[in-house]
Amino acid sequence: GDQAVQAAARYAAAFPDNRPALRLLAGSRAIAGQWPQARELLEHLNRRSGGRDVRLLADLSLAQLRTGDAQAA
Repeated sequence: GDQAVQAAARYAAAFPDNRPALRLLAGSRAIAGQWPQARELLEHLNRRSGGRDVRLLADLSLAQLRTGDAQAA
């Protein structure tokens, strides 16, 4: 849990524009139960992708549900 989040955070910090790095960090945060942080990252990625990534939209919907925002999901 925590080690994966820390490793993903270091990688994303080293490569802040790297989409896979940010997806890895969002996934690590979700696995660790850090849904608000995961949601923030996924929303950022969704804005950058123009809402065309179906997998990202599915993960974002789950994060929205886990943060209590069923309407957004």
